[in-house]
Amino acid sequence: CYNNINMPDSALYFINLHIDQYPDDGDGYDLKGGLYYDRNDYANAVEQYNQAINLAPKDEGFYEDRGDAYFYNNQYLQALADFLQAVKLDKKRAFAADMAGDCYYNLKEYKKATEFHERAIKDDPTYKYAYVGLSMTNVDLGDYDDAIADCKKALAIDSTYDTALGDLGWDYYCAGDNDACIAYSYKCLKYDSTATYAMFNIALATLKKGEPEKAKELYRRFIAECKAKGYTSNDGAVDDLKNLMKKNIAVADCKYVIQELFKKTL
Repeated sequence: CYNNINMPDSALYFINLHIDQYPDDGDGYDLKGGLYYDRNDYANAVEQYNQAINLAPKDEGFYEDRGDAYFYNNQYLQALADFLQAVKLDKKRAFAADMAGDCYYNLKEYKKATEFHERAIKDDPTYKYAYVGLSMTNVDLGDYDDAIADCKKALAIDSTYDTALGDLGWDYYCAGDNDACIAYSYKCLKYDSTATYAMFNIALATLKKGEPEKAKELYRRFIAECKAKGYTSNDGAVDDLKNLMKKNIAVADCKYVIQELFKKTL
């Protein structure tokens, strides 16, 4: 309860009391690991999940939790081992299968990624996250029509699923439909105003469709919004502009946005 009302220190105090009284209860360590996980302290989270697994080595949920911590700490091989173990212990484990697919995706093993995303969908056809994972893999394989179809399947399950909306926008951009990219990226922002990737996809697609001044104004607006609200974004937006330059599209305008607006060097 304390954790759910954003009082993590009190939550930690009480879970430590529980562990002191019941040191052989794996659930206590798993819950404590979750508190560290919520703080993005993945190393300490893993230590607690290790304790939980040592006490209950056949609890597939503990492997999932540790795998999640490894995954978000960019330790994909360790995460993969845990998700595969969870699937081994419970073959109808859509979350673990899907996350194994995400691990394979980050390891650039796209065939295996596809296999596990499809396995998750087979285990639970309503598991919307697996369709998005499959879509991401298909984009990297250049199968844009399939990627678009995957995101639409996720949206058929949940029309407000912001990640599917944002990814669908990117899928359309890759397929050459800039207007659809813009439309779905705005829909994504409707449900997640912090989705910076969707913001810059709007500006990028506007630039690609031949409206440089409008695109520059959008970049200015979104960069200012991110700065004012403390939104973090990676270098993906700059990389996308560089990729546009490699295709000899709006080269001078891309250079301007990168150097003058993002304040980055080429």
